[in-house]
Amino acid sequence: MGRAAEFTTSELASSFSSAGDATYDALRTSAGTSKVVSVTVADPRPDTAPVDTPTRITRLVTVTVATTGKSASRFEIPLLLTVIPEGDRWLVSAVNGGTGP
Repeated sequence: MGRAAEFTTSELASSFSSAGDATYDALRTSAGTSKVVSVTVADPRPDTAPVDTPTRITRLVTVTVATTGKSASRFEIPLLLTVIPEGDRWLVSAVNGGTGP
């Protein structure tokens, strides 16, 4: 979370940090690594997310991840990502959605 913290609200960064990272622990146990291989961003389908406003924008972000190690795989993680203005920039304020394997 350290590298991504500058792009998120402090509340979101704190919630991610306190939750721990079971995926990292599993990769370490299987002597594996993970790598984001693609990211696509799209408007959510109508009536599936909050309507964009001048103070909130929501997008569907699909992240494709490849892992190595004993349980190597490739999977997609669909996320509903919300950004809000804070000062002179937009920060991620909420991440909702799927989880990896």
